[in-house]
Amino acid sequence: MNKKLSKLLSKHEGWSDGYDEWLEGSDENDSNEDNGNRFANASYISLLEDGTTRIQLYGACHVGLGSGTSSPVTLIISKVRRKENVDTPCPIAFSYIKWLITDSPWANVFLNPTVKSVFEDGAMIRTDIPSNHMMQAIQCTRYIWDRNYRIQPWSNLVKRGINPTLAFMMGHFFRHDCSNKKYYEWNLADYEHDVFNAKFINAKLYNSLLTSRFGTLNPDYYTRHSYVGVWKVWAKVDRRFITAEQLRSVKVTPVRKRSWGGESYTLDLIKKQDAYDFLYGKALELQEEWERDYNTAT
Repeated sequence: MNKKLSKLLSKHEGWSDGYDEWLEGSDENDSNEDNGNRFANASYISLLEDGTTRIQLYGACHVGLGSGTSSPVTLIISKVRRKENVDTPCPIAFSYIKWLITDSPWANVFLNPTVKSVFEDGAMIRTDIPSNHMMQAIQCTRYIWDRNYRIQPWSNLVKRGINPTLAFMMGHFFRHDCSNKKYYEWNLADYEHDVFNAKFINAKLYNSLLTSRFGTLNPDYYTRHSYVGVWKVWAKVDRRFITAEQLRSVKVTPVRKRSWGGESYTLDLIKKQDAYDFLYGKALELQEEWERDYNTAT
């Protein structure tokens, strides 16, 4: 356990005992092959100001966090799956979490001293900040196991010289076909558990991320546990950078599928490398647009 967390837990016996109980419960959930609940990876514990804890083994998300508690919340610790576990197909987890807690727009949300401590002790989340900004940070940690397809482009684009924040944005345009490991679904995304809505992504958002110029922020989570929506953190944009028509200009492979109800439908799929190449070109365009319209240093 890192020294910062150890010192914090020593303030209340209830915190220390609750943390041990949470770790035991999380490990038991993870080892239970029959429960089929991969969301146990997002389990979290709230350290309450009154010296007690609130343990949730099934998901650090806006629903659970929004239910709140009568006592102010001093700290949230959210489990982040170790990258070497076989059920986390995310070999870039370490480099991604390192960026997230040190250089990303959410770095100030985390109190972990090292990347290693995130995986071993849990992500230490501040609560004295707007609750929707805090929730975004937690959602970002989920990407290494819940939606790793969001950060696969991040790794590829960063290696090609794209700014990590811009590369992170570019991974939020498309949908995902969970049954296919070689392709992405090539349609604009609008998932609630995504940090960004695809239609809000452009140079204006990029500038907001780089300069921390927020849009609508909630009160801090410490005493107000309501949830408004993570998409509202960033100011709305007036123009889409990538449209559905632009996505359709790329060669795709139509694949017939059947819904849960047995109805037949078609998905437009694209090979991952082709998707990365498209997003790389668009990232260069967006960077050029930002430098022209927003970067006062140039």
